Amino acid sequence: MERLKRLNQLGKILLLVMAVMIPVFAFIYSKVTAREGLYYRNTILVPVEENGQTVYSGKIKGQDVSFAVAADRTVTFRKGDKTAGPYVVKEDPAAVPESSEIKASLLGAELRLDEKALFRGGVLKELDTVILYNEDGSVFVDTNEPSAAEILNVALGPMLTHKGNWLMWFAGTAACVINAIYILYADEIFRWQLRFRIRDTEEVDPTDWEITCRHFGWIASVALAAVVYILGLR
Repeated sequence: MERLKRLNQLGKILLLVMAVMIPVFAFIYSKVTAREGLYYRNTILVPVEENGQTVYSGKIKGQDVSFAVAADRTVTFRKGDKTAGPYVVKEDPAAVPESSEIKASLLGAELRLDEKALFRGGVLKELDTVILYNEDGSVFVDTNEPSAAEILNVALGPMLTHKGNWLMWFAGTAACVINAIYILYADEIFRWQLRFRIRDTEEVDPTDWEITCRHFGWIASVALAAVVYILGLR
């Protein structure tokens, strides 16, 4: 307690900031990691069962976004007041490209909208990544929203995931704890580092430049911890 009283104003403020950051970010991480669902364009669409359908819904830039997947794998997409679909997905082993070196890993499928075939070929689905191959073996590229790969991923059963990585919270907290030690024991650490170069370290006082650099280091460490916390929420 006496050590805290002797601490300058900057040190007290930074200790308070870190003491608040740790539980606040722990609360945010608990909320973010608990929101499990379909990862779609940097957001999480949470699944619910509605009228025999699985509906993955969320918000992107303030707009309601959802995928509704029926038992027969038809998919309806909604964003704001716009609706696309229903898209019809059918498995077809004959659609797998014969020339592909990974033929055994591909699922043959066809994606249609009304009478139009949007895609026919092989689907490579690994975890949350979906790559489409045309029947001639070339990679299928689609820039529409939603893309054929996104529709097929939802229809074939997406891997549910969540944002947030608790390891980053622990890393940010470790940065806070280490910085707190440097703030509270700044003079002791300063003299300990000098004992390898001079004898009477107890008689040595830090210069104004040393103190300024020390303060910059404290502030930079708090900023680093905040950045680590924030990056871990992606």
